[in-house]
Amino acid sequence: MILLSILIPTLESRKNQYERLYQKLSQQISAHSLIDKVEILQFLDNQENSIGFKRNKLIQSAKGKFIAFVDDDDDVSDNYIPLICCILKENPNIDCIGIKGLITFAGKKPKVFIHSLQYQKYFSQNGIYYRPPYHLNPIKREIARQYLFEDISYSEDVDWAMRICQNQALQTEYFIDQVIYYYDSRRFWFYQELLDRTEPLRHTLGLQLANRIKVQRWLKSLLFYRVN
Repeated sequence: MILLSILIPTLESRKNQYERLYQKLSQQISAHSLIDKVEILQFLDNQENSIGFKRNKLIQSAKGKFIAFVDDDDDVSDNYIPLICCILKENPNIDCIGIKGLITFAGKKPKVFIHSLQYQKYFSQNGIYYRPPYHLNPIKREIARQYLFEDISYSEDVDWAMRICQNQALQTEYFIDQVIYYYDSRRFWFYQELLDRTEPLRHTLGLQLANRIKVQRWLKSLLFYRVN
């Protein structure tokens, strides 16, 4: 039985980045004799489809008991796959794995992020970003497949994570208290600094990325109701 499906949406223009990531993951699988336990799936196109569409198709194609997305322009630790597989084997009844990672902004200003069931909203404190489980977390496939990503290419991941969180679909986790994921945001650090400093005010006013998509979804449903 396949234990873990690694899912990578990618583009023709990022072939080199994808190949680098694929080789690193494949080497970890081979080195730890996990060929029959881990699969790597990719959805490659030339921007014909939204990222949300590609994520949905990858989850539908996955055979692993757990799924985790890795973005093609990110990186993982040298023990990423063997560590996750060891935890999943020893804790077969968990719903997800909580993760710790490092985020950089256009390659600069690294900061720690934590995605865990300990948190029910997006916030930052003392330079650390706290989030509920995200598409980067290993999540039980039977739960993940119940939630479709919106067919869009922006904030689809935040919206997906918050719907899962609000429904309390994930109940149990094992938290890995070491950095295993390296996220490279394309935002410039000074823009992120501005977002961080204005976070309390923005969140009080409901000015969050996830809320933008919720409003769009509400407007769509309202329009559909009026037409019908």
